[in-house]
Amino acid sequence: MSSWLFFCLLGLVARAQMENAESDTDFYPPNAYILFMVESLSSQDTLDAQKSLLKELASNWTHFERVGYFVSGFGDQAKLLGSLNSYEDFLNAVDKTTLSRGQASIDIALRILDSNFPRKNSSIPSYVIYFITANYGLTSSIKNTQGYAERFTKVTFVSLGSDAENLKKIFPNVIKWENWTTSKPKNWERKFLKAVGA
Repeated sequence: MSSWLFFCLLGLVARAQMENAESDTDFYPPNAYILFMVESLSSQDTLDAQKSLLKELASNWTHFERVGYFVSGFGDQAKLLGSLNSYEDFLNAVDKTTLSRGQASIDIALRILDSNFPRKNSSIPSYVIYFITANYGLTSSIKNTQGYAERFTKVTFVSLGSDAENLKKIFPNVIKWENWTTSKPKNWERKFLKAVGA
């Protein structure tokens, strides 16, 4: 092999390593699967508060292909992992979210998130942020529901008037959001970033 060809190959390898290093570090928040479950079963004010917070939270995020978006009561409004490619795609999904009817069932929702949002790489953490009001139920036992929650690295409930202590029996991470129609939770950005591994 000529020295010229050797140095060309060496240069290509170095360039590929640099590109890989850059791609590993340009994730914000850190690389993980992030699944949002939005509560659409209560009131327009409650839905609008969630939409506003999510749009602000994700405004400087990267790699939206690892973000999934699910709306309680509306399977057709879901955006599966890999279907969002940009912040604009995320905004569009959030803006199109509308009210639905019924009662949220935590165990069914977590089971749907696990089955309909397959994580291709099991070594990458998976985080769920689940907005929930007092209008929820369980069709399974708390133990079975915990089993669904434990399929993810972490589930964080965002309590909008729901019983935070009961939610902690399923998974201990709860962000209390009081007065959601007029303000965001205290230290909200730090809490939500912690919920997705940042």
